[in-house]
Amino acid sequence: MIEYSRPSFAKHCPMKVILIQGLLAPYRYPLFEELAKTADWEFEVWFMGREVKNRIWNKEAITEYRFNHRFLDGITLNFGLKDTYPFWLNFSIYSDLVKAKPDVVIMMGWDSLSSFLIHLYCHFSGAKFILYSDSTPLEKSWRRTVTKPLISLHVKTADALIAGGSRSRTYLENLGAAKNSIFVSFNTVDVEKYQKRTHSFRKFSRQTRKELGIGNKKIILYYGQLIERKGVDLLLAAFNELKKANHNVALLLIGDGPFREKLTEIIIKQGIDDALLLPNPGDEAVCQYYAITNVFVLPSREEVWGLVVNEAMAAGLPVVVSDQVGCSADLIIENFSGYTFESENIVDLSKKIETVISNNPLRQLISLRAFERIKLFSPRLTIKKFREAVESTFTLPDTQLHFLQPAKSNFISVIIPVYQDTEGLRRTLLSLKQQQDAPDFEVIIENDYEGVGSYQTRNKALERSQGKHLAFIDAGTTASPNWLRTGSQNLQHSDYVGGPIARTSDQLFSISKSAKLFGKYREFAVEEFFDDAHFFPTTNLFTKRNVIEKVGGFDSRLRSSGDLEFGDRIYRSGFCIQHYDPHLIVSHPFRTYRQLVEKQKRLASGSSDLKRYYPKRFGNSRFEFVPKIIRALLPPLWLLKKKSYQTLSWTEKYILFFTTYHLSFIHYLSTKQYDQLRER
Repeated sequence: MIEYSRPSFAKHCPMKVILIQGLLAPYRYPLFEELAKTADWEFEVWFMGREVKNRIWNKEAITEYRFNHRFLDGITLNFGLKDTYPFWLNFSIYSDLVKAKPDVVIMMGWDSLSSFLIHLYCHFSGAKFILYSDSTPLEKSWRRTVTKPLISLHVKTADALIAGGSRSRTYLENLGAAKNSIFVSFNTVDVEKYQKRTHSFRKFSRQTRKELGIGNKKIILYYGQLIERKGVDLLLAAFNELKKANHNVALLLIGDGPFREKLTEIIIKQGIDDALLLPNPGDEAVCQYYAITNVFVLPSREEVWGLVVNEAMAAGLPVVVSDQVGCSADLIIENFSGYTFESENIVDLSKKIETVISNNPLRQLISLRAFERIKLFSPRLTIKKFREAVESTFTLPDTQLHFLQPAKSNFISVIIPVYQDTEGLRRTLLSLKQQQDAPDFEVIIENDYEGVGSYQTRNKALERSQGKHLAFIDAGTTASPNWLRTGSQNLQHSDYVGGPIARTSDQLFSISKSAKLFGKYREFAVEEFFDDAHFFPTTNLFTKRNVIEKVGGFDSRLRSSGDLEFGDRIYRSGFCIQHYDPHLIVSHPFRTYRQLVEKQKRLASGSSDLKRYYPKRFGNSRFEFVPKIIRALLPPLWLLKKKSYQTLSWTEKYILFFTTYHLSFIHYLSTKQYDQLRER
């Protein structure tokens, strides 16, 4: 029995994921920390800037979280008079990415030149580009109008998109994004944290009210930036109407910003009593104000989401929000978990507030429903959608399979595609019948009667399979007696396994010396395929069902080179251990020279298709002829290490060299012909 040991040739390269964030945003740190825990990810956050003029956040908060991060060199420009719009310039971003060599880049927003440079890098390097956006159709500005064509191209060419809510998803669709490429990851907060902190402050409610001088008045709270876009002046006007109607209410306006002076002027000029302007105490201390509040209001004229609404609902508060606030479409069920009002409509706003504060039983009921509603929007949901978006970039719609039966443990499904080779199938089945100490297995024979290609045929067989482990072998290939046992043992430690393909003589054909030499040393150079291109031929391949479920099956559009695309996709996914086992042996008959020429033409067709379907992964330079000629002229270096190659005579080495050159040249010319044909 072959003893299994961890192979020296095993490949397990974690997927390198870089998330690029504009500014320090403490509300995202829990998300970053959880993403950093993702198995098989090497995760890092890059910040384009350290601060923005109108954001007052604790810069030291990042030290409380565990995720790798760095600050990019660059400058931050602040635009706008009434509101501040940051624009980041990071001139070294492209070269930084070249050095880092990420597999996936998640770009948080498109409001910077860096976003487009990052997309450009991904286009040329083959890295996956995922774009996050929480913009909505309700944001009207000259900047949006001017840049819309460029942003639309940005969106259409992203590998996946993450929307910060339902309205964001609608906007991405309006920009031309495919629906199946969008993952809705709602903006969330730590609900339990805000619920507990608010509860802990409730025992100090009387003291807090006394310090503020508001006694037993019903409290209306606003918390956020003091800028015109937030519509705090509308809330002041609505509050004034409530005071005139003799409601016993007080208004707390908590925050900082350039609109503070204007608000102070309104309060003094109109003689509005019980309206207090308080500085931003920070995310933790604000819970003392949530603890004494009766209704929370966010009256924004424009708001992509409004995380303070999440916080208020987590604190158990009824909320009243403008219909221009992005989260209203997802968090607020009217007259159930909160209320929305028509933006700029002061009468509507005052009526909605009055509905809440004048009916204690209703307010308590809405508070309970608000808390139950916000529990559905947990950080776990956000994290899940980010991970799904990343995984989707390695699973193509053309490769997704639907297994018809549940998987059986300790069971192997052997997949054999057949096309007009009854005798070859007989030899393969005989070798499987002679397996020694093999686990339980089934053999699924799929005939390609219509000539659709072996990869579509394999996918059909896969959908009927029951095994947790999957083995692939071609009709005409014979398995060594320990093949299934060795493959099964490998899959205890690895996810994608292959081994050598030995050669046997077929008595039906006379094989020339040149064909034998090429067949032995070059046709199935499996170890070289694995080292250089991370794949194994499908005539000697083992993998797991859960790998297929994550990355998909074979690309059925390909008539050749589908095994190369499949192996490369698994390698790029980052979560699979690939392994070459020299003991996992099958035998394949030698091909005649004519058959080798025909195979090179098939491979050329596959190369052309790979470039057409996957230009980022398999597209080559127009100067590709030069390296191909060099590779053909020089014997592969790995051959020099083989003792069997050293035993060849100079005549045999010359024949091998000339055959390799000739077949490589046929492959090159055929590829160019296919390329030209498909360009027409």
